[in-house]
Amino acid sequence: MRQVLLGLDIGTTSIKGVRLSRGLRGLRLLSVFEAPVPRHDAEGLSLPLLSAAQIGVLEDLILEGRIKKNDLLALSLPGDCVSTREMILPFTDLKKIDQIVSYEVEGELPFDLETVTTDYMILSRPAASTLRNGASTRSQAAGVTQKKETSLLVSAIPNKSLREYLDPLQALGLDPAWIGISPLSLFSFARNFLDLETASETEILVIDVGASRTTLCHILARHLNWIRTIPFGGDSLTEALVESKGLSWEAAEKRKSEVHLVMDDPADENSITERETLESGIGRLVMEIEKSLRVFS
Repeated sequence: MRQVLLGLDIGTTSIKGVRLSRGLRGLRLLSVFEAPVPRHDAEGLSLPLLSAAQIGVLEDLILEGRIKKNDLLALSLPGDCVSTREMILPFTDLKKIDQIVSYEVEGELPFDLETVTTDYMILSRPAASTLRNGASTRSQAAGVTQKKETSLLVSAIPNKSLREYLDPLQALGLDPAWIGISPLSLFSFARNFLDLETASETEILVIDVGASRTTLCHILARHLNWIRTIPFGGDSLTEALVESKGLSWEAAEKRKSEVHLVMDDPADENSITERETLESGIGRLVMEIEKSLRVFS
């Protein structure tokens, strides 16, 4: 039986989607779409709440038939509304990992386990051949004992926050089959669309600069190494132009895409000051990215 899958990216400035058909012959692309979200004052809106503007656009997409209520829906939460940490367990049995991981993470949380939803992703574990041969198996080339341990990336979100995010969607008739977090979506993108096989010893940093946040996903030797979400994006640059030049938001957005950061007209004082304003904002973002690379290294 054919299934229709809908991947949805509910962003601050636009909502993007991709619909796929899954059948005996594999996946087939049905459609892609993007709808702008009207600007709104998000001050005081705690993550991961959806704004009235985002909900309104979702309603329109349903009415237009671009989102269908019987599609299997997959979406991602912003990385800065989910707590994540790496955990190493001294065993490899998947059933045991599934049973114990929530209790292992409980000591790291500032609230009771019953009030949060947790999930995990396996980062690395010994190869199947190593597991079959036991912990005493030695690498012929390296002459070292293979450890029977599993590295995990564990995520946790308060049930209250998750409920506040899902309730408006379910009121629209949308009930997600899968919920992930944005940085791991970048990792999935890299696995499927970047040639990681030929970059087995290479470090790759995937950066997604959004309107309100920037997401980092670091891959080392084809494996996820670390993730981070920085609460700074393109809107911060627009706000800097609004404040420094006295422009309207719409004019600042337009001007932001026109200013050339490398070249300017020496006779045009406006161009020089706008470039300096944008360079200052971008410099802040670059500093955070460099800081991440240093800390995680």
